[in-house]
Amino acid sequence: MIFMDIMALKGWDIMKRCFSAIFISALLLVGKSWCASGGAEDTLRATKAWKAMQSRVQINAYSEDNIRMLQDFIRAFPQSEYISDARFAIAEIYFRESKYKEAWPQYKILMGQKDNIYSDDISLRLGEIQYNTGHINTAREYWEKIAGKSWGGSILAAEAQYYLILCDLREKDYMSASNNLDLLFQRYPTYKDLPKVRELTGIIRFQEKNFNKALEALEDITTPAAEFYRGLCYFQLKQYLEAAECFKKLASDSKSGYAEMGAYLKAESFRLGGNNNLAAHTYGEFVNAYRDSQLRPYAFVQLSRTLMNSKRYDKALEVLKIAMETPGVSKNVTAYAMYLQAATYGKTGDYRRAISIIDSALKLIRKDDYPELFGSIFVDKGYYLLKQGDSANAALAMKELVQEMPYHPLGMVACMIMGNAAYMDKNWNSAITSYEAALLKYKYTELSDVAMAMLLRTYYTAGKYSELVTNANRVMKVVISEFTAKNDLWRSYSYFLLAEAYYKIEQYSKASEYYQKAGRHPAWAPLSKLYLAWALYHEGKYSEASSLAKQVVASSENTPMGRASAGFLSAACFFNQKQYDSAIGAFRSFRTRFPQDSHVPESYLQEGIACRLALYFKDALRVWEQLVKLYPEDPSSQEAQINIGRLYFQGRQYDSAVQAFGILLKKWPRTSFAAEAQWMMAQSYYNSKKYAESIPVYEAFLNEHPKDSRVEACKAQLMLAYYNRAISTKDPRFLAHFVHTYPESTLASEAQYMIGFIAYTAQKWAVAVTEMRRMLLNYPGAPQASMALLAVARAQEHLNNIPDAIVEYESVLTMFPTTTYAQDAAMRLGAIYFTGGRFGEAAEKFTFLASHSPEGQVKMDAVYNMAVSYSRERDFGNALRAYESFADNYEDDPRQIDALLEIANINKNNDDYQRTLDTYQRILESKNPKSTPVLRMQLYTQIGEIYLKTANDQKKAIVAYSQLIPMKPYNNESRLLGLAQLAALYEANEDWGNAQTVYKQIASSGGRADWVKTAVDRSKEIKEYLKAKSVAPVAAPVQKADIQQPEPEPEQASVSSETKKE
Repeated sequence: MIFMDIMALKGWDIMKRCFSAIFISALLLVGKSWCASGGAEDTLRATKAWKAMQSRVQINAYSEDNIRMLQDFIRAFPQSEYISDARFAIAEIYFRESKYKEAWPQYKILMGQKDNIYSDDISLRLGEIQYNTGHINTAREYWEKIAGKSWGGSILAAEAQYYLILCDLREKDYMSASNNLDLLFQRYPTYKDLPKVRELTGIIRFQEKNFNKALEALEDITTPAAEFYRGLCYFQLKQYLEAAECFKKLASDSKSGYAEMGAYLKAESFRLGGNNNLAAHTYGEFVNAYRDSQLRPYAFVQLSRTLMNSKRYDKALEVLKIAMETPGVSKNVTAYAMYLQAATYGKTGDYRRAISIIDSALKLIRKDDYPELFGSIFVDKGYYLLKQGDSANAALAMKELVQEMPYHPLGMVACMIMGNAAYMDKNWNSAITSYEAALLKYKYTELSDVAMAMLLRTYYTAGKYSELVTNANRVMKVVISEFTAKNDLWRSYSYFLLAEAYYKIEQYSKASEYYQKAGRHPAWAPLSKLYLAWALYHEGKYSEASSLAKQVVASSENTPMGRASAGFLSAACFFNQKQYDSAIGAFRSFRTRFPQDSHVPESYLQEGIACRLALYFKDALRVWEQLVKLYPEDPSSQEAQINIGRLYFQGRQYDSAVQAFGILLKKWPRTSFAAEAQWMMAQSYYNSKKYAESIPVYEAFLNEHPKDSRVEACKAQLMLAYYNRAISTKDPRFLAHFVHTYPESTLASEAQYMIGFIAYTAQKWAVAVTEMRRMLLNYPGAPQASMALLAVARAQEHLNNIPDAIVEYESVLTMFPTTTYAQDAAMRLGAIYFTGGRFGEAAEKFTFLASHSPEGQVKMDAVYNMAVSYSRERDFGNALRAYESFADNYEDDPRQIDALLEIANINKNNDDYQRTLDTYQRILESKNPKSTPVLRMQLYTQIGEIYLKTANDQKKAIVAYSQLIPMKPYNNESRLLGLAQLAALYEANEDWGNAQTVYKQIASSGGRADWVKTAVDRSKEIKEYLKAKSVAPVAAPVQKADIQQPEPEPEQASVSSETKKE
């Protein structure tokens, strides 16, 4: 009965926050300063003093002692590296004890220091001090500075954003609070699940009256604030037992600051839940426990009410007296108490005393301030006067009440006269009030039938159809026994009006019911039958409706207009039964029979619709065009014209659709279809990809129809039109305009990217860098971010800004490691590092590329390049592993042979000759096209050399060198070198015949002339030696063929195929 804003009570601040304090002892244990000043001796003394103070803090945590020690330290060592830590610790101790005046100057001193590492911590604290002392705007300024510094990385920034929401709640700016909460979730997603943030979410959802969402957010949070708002949510949802349980928990926690409110609202929950005994008991507990509470008068009043409901009248009066005598009690509470006091006396039959109290109560309040309480008191006064038998004063009181609060009866005749006068003046509300009062507040007579009919007629004429049926049913239920026994004509008229009302509100089955009742009276039968047919039609009972329509058409009792209406209805029944051909014929027949009827234009319209549904599209267009031509002033023509445009639109004949919609707007600029025509015209342009033409039409729609339901859709389409125009034309001006106009659109990032991409493809590298960076700055989370960053890197590379390019490429790897763009970046970084001689870093990038690439050419190249880079870095261990991986996994790649050669070379340099030989053998057995005869000759020569020089195995060396004899080309130097070695081995073994054979191979090879001459000479020497020996023993020739292998170049001592590959 009495409005009470609990939240607004003076001194009750539900948003007061207790911010967490730093443990000072922990702060003292680890200093945050980073630079020292003064001499080494001073520094040592200060460090020792600081450590000693740490020990004392651990033993004695008393704050005043700690402050004194810290101040002594500051005075003793003013240049110490720990001075900032000491002063910050002092400020924190004061802050923790809510000594804000003492904490403030300490923080400010620190804030003024250069290179202060506590800057953000202090700003956070200063904001908290301002907040807790009621300076919300100043607190907000401090926190906004912190929140604006970082995006997603700083816990202090997250806390500042959280505190900004508290400011919004303190200022009751719930929309801003909700927006800042969304921003907090966007910037710091992990904060969403923190209990304190969920608590805040629940409070905001409560203020938005989204109680279920608030409960969801507050679930399982046990803080007093969460419990309080959980209880309020249940309270608002009328789940009073659940609310009482929450408030009970608050009431039992005397330290929370919510105990008082919890105790009161617990009692309120029991009262509104209908449990008077529990409510009375709980209110009693409250008034005894909180004697100084602002809520105590309210509790007394509500306690008395529960006692009165339990018929404990004396106790109720006693409690009301206490409530009214409470110091500082407000007038409205006193008036409400007196109202309950009068009601209590009224319950005991003491009406005189009740009236006296009521008069006193009315003097305390004004109608405008407390209309509900005022009206209740006034009604009770009239009731007590009537109960006392003072009808005259009761009537005067009711007259005054009617003047003060309308809709109160003053007598049947008076009400009927007042009703007629109001009806003539078209003051429908007053007429309805008067007729209803005459009907319901007095004894039922024949005049009541008239009042009933006039009441319904007033509702109907006023267009209040829903109220008509609602109030008619309510009234009939009250007076049904008398209503059926009086004036039949007026009764039938009431039924007819009720049927009409049901028809208007589209409750056609009820309309049919009352048309049938009205039709029982001859005066209403013809019209009732016609309207019944229409009601049945709307019920979907087309056969019954058609049958009645035929009867009406054939009956002479109906007017020509009625018969024409029935004829039109008959055609409509065919239409709704989807008998479109019959409907088309019926509409044409209707026009022939009733050419002057007002439904003729509509018949053209409906015939066109029937043609369209029967797929006679050309006929539909012809009929609608005929309607527009014959009846341009009829509203049906406007609908026909819009249908023409719709049909063209549906047929994707967009140019014709544009023309049709244009005709409509030109002929009927104020038509109700104007918005749709303009909308569809814009859509036609858009669908035909005439984006430039669609833009002004969309803009005209927004300007001319700002309240249309399609406004938001139009804004979206306009944005898409601007976007598609920009994208399709690839005009940077249009793209820039789109980004400027729709910076928050999800498409803005693509448009900005396209600006940069166009510059990139035009090789305007500097412009590309600028535009791509703008895209990254404004839309860091966009899908194009990785492409843009890669494009920046490539553009920098084209500009020969290699260091900048490296930075950008590295960023791609860091930010988008799993994308194909990271693979591109890794490839380019590898190439850049390789070209710059930074082979180790190149190897790292190729390793990254290999590990992040699927099987294919890219991964193959990456593994090979990685091996080459390690080799150039002289990291032969990793190079060997990389070459082996390549050789094992990519046997069909020509570079496998190169990899195997490098493997052999590394093993040879490591004196691992067996693995070298195994690798050479693998090359010789390979079917790889790069394993050429020339390469094979080189390998056999190398194999022979290894056996000869490292294993001293002449037999295996001879086998290896012998493989060269049949090989081509004969003049290959590796072959000739190997053959020379073979001949020398034969000579050493005095196998002169084989030696001669080998020298002949060299002599006939067509190779180097000096080698050939040497072989020929040596062959002659051996021949002469053998001839001389056959005559007499002679010494063997000491000179052998002088065919020497050239000295190897540095790092080329063995076969190598190392290549550079970018």
